[in-house]
Amino acid sequence: MGNNLFGARIAEKVGKALGPSLLPVLLKKSVVRPVDPSDLTGPQPSSTRSYTCRGILDTYKTSRTSGTVIQQGSRVVLILGSTLPNNIEPEPDDRIMIEGQTFEIVGPVERDPDAATYTAAVRV
Repeated sequence: MGNNLFGARIAEKVGKALGPSLLPVLLKKSVVRPVDPSDLTGPQPSSTRSYTCRGILDTYKTSRTSGTVIQQGSRVVLILGSTLPNNIEPEPDDRIMIEGQTFEIVGPVERDPDAATYTAAVRV
């Protein structure tokens, strides 16, 4: 979990302090399985894996959307890194379920140096 910068265990401390008060989040990742060698032109099979974590959903201020890749109407989700399983990180095209809605991660995912938080633009 995280990089444990300077031995400070920031991700763990942030998760412990904020995790219980944040919303439950379901991160859904598509997993593409290898193509069947006997049917190279067939559809590429995929499945979805779900991971529970904690986070918040917010809106972007209009000043942050002007002239950027963030489109008007995008929302922002913040996920606590310590609530994700090891080696699992949110990525573009993943789906997020929070507050009874499903969103798709549409932009780059930003994280702090210790992986305490991940933020991403999401759209319905």
